[in-house]
Amino acid sequence: MLQRLRVLLGGLLIVAGVWGGVMAVIHFWPLDDGAAEAGPPPDLTGEWVQSGADESSYYQIATVRDNLIEVYWYTPEDGSRDLYWTGTVEVPEKNVKKFTWESQTKLVLVRPTDFRFALRDATKTFNYKDGKIIYTINDGHVKMGVALERVTPPPPAPPAENAD
Repeated sequence: MLQRLRVLLGGLLIVAGVWGGVMAVIHFWPLDDGAAEAGPPPDLTGEWVQSGADESSYYQIATVRDNLIEVYWYTPEDGSRDLYWTGTVEVPEKNVKKFTWESQTKLVLVRPTDFRFALRDATKTFNYKDGKIIYTINDGHVKMGVALERVTPPPPAPPAENAD
């Protein structure tokens, strides 16, 4: 009986290891294929909400402005927002459909209880693909992938100056 249990546990560990390796390859697959198109670079400015958010439960929302991103846990029941991440946004200078950036935090915690849901890492990886901001939450309590969709459009581009 004990031998069967050892074999079963060993098999489960192997399956978990293979699954973890597959997920690591998928997660770290490069998103910037370098295929630039004519036009301005992507503009992430605006309000974003978690794709498929369930209005009866908390979910993530974000604001992007001035090369900064603020991500919050949002509770629709009472409209409360708890900070999850605040950091830099780095958009390529070329017009691409997908890219990855390493956001640097702008949050300095005075006390650990200042922002109870805030991620305390110095950096966080974000991806932009198919008009969505994509990232992973893994804080010990929650582990999931998040895709944010824009709910407000970016501000209009300034009119081109005529060279008359």
